[in-house]
Amino acid sequence: MSILIRSMLESDYEDAEQILTSAFQRPGRWRSDLELIHRLQPDGLFLAEYNGLPAGMVTAVIYPAFAYVGFMAVHENNQHQGLALALMENLLAWLETKHVPAVRLDASPAGQHLYEQLGFIPKKRVDVFQPEKFPPTRFIQSDIRIILPPDLERISVLATPAFDTNQASVLSNLLTT
Repeated sequence: MSILIRSMLESDYEDAEQILTSAFQRPGRWRSDLELIHRLQPDGLFLAEYNGLPAGMVTAVIYPAFAYVGFMAVHENNQHQGLALALMENLLAWLETKHVPAVRLDASPAGQHLYEQLGFIPKKRVDVFQPEKFPPTRFIQSDIRIILPPDLERISVLATPAFDTNQASVLSNLLTT
């Protein structure tokens, strides 16, 4: 068994999309999410190769108060080979070099045991909902408008208590996509 963990390159996004689709058993708009994470934390995307082939990945974005781990995924053909543990140990060591005071993540039931093994403590339950398709625009209320740059400061102030950190950089990056 040979595991190599390295920084993810933009040229790895296609492999990362395949890993995410396989691991989460659903299609997604992964590329735009990967590009956003890359803009927020260019050095926070990692790819695991198993016997020379892309097999797993993990990402992290560092905020002022904590780092958020996302997209912890191992291709279904490579699960139960130690890749998830190796990815997380590598990521946590990297975050330690960045002097991150705390690390947060959302765990699926399948991954919760891994995170508890690494010392994470459950805080609260999070449910993720994703529509199969978006509603037609005729159902969007007429008083809804596009967010503009001047709105970001107010939105950031309102969102900070919910996220326990300032998300202005995330919002700004979302606005430019």
